Amino acid sequence: MGTRLNLVILWTIAIAILSLMPSSNVPSFAWGSGLQIDKLAHIFLYAMYTFLLGRYLTDKSWKKSQQNGVLIGLPIFYGILMEILQYYLSSSRSFDMLDIIANIIGSLTGLIILKIKF
Repeated sequence: MGTRLNLVILWTIAIAILSLMPSSNVPSFAWGSGLQIDKLAHIFLYAMYTFLLGRYLTDKSWKKSQQNGVLIGLPIFYGILMEILQYYLSSSRSFDMLDIIANIIGSLTGLIILKIKF
């Protein structure tokens, strides 16, 4: 396996571990007007996920439209899946629509950074 694919796989696993660990292990902070630091963590995690996935896909001979479809669809699907799994598999975590929105913002941020940089 290539290094870029390994990074995508490791990042995917890290997101799953962080998403499914008990809430007692996750620090909870709020800034000023209630902006929760976990939303910033979601944005960062999914921006990096999309960026790493995009760097991996640049090695493939896919059409740009196929790459863009995967870069938009896969991180959003994965973010929604993690929220659903939290609901069903964790007694201390819950489905949170704001987390999904933060995941989507992160994914789009990663896509924008990828397109600007490469």
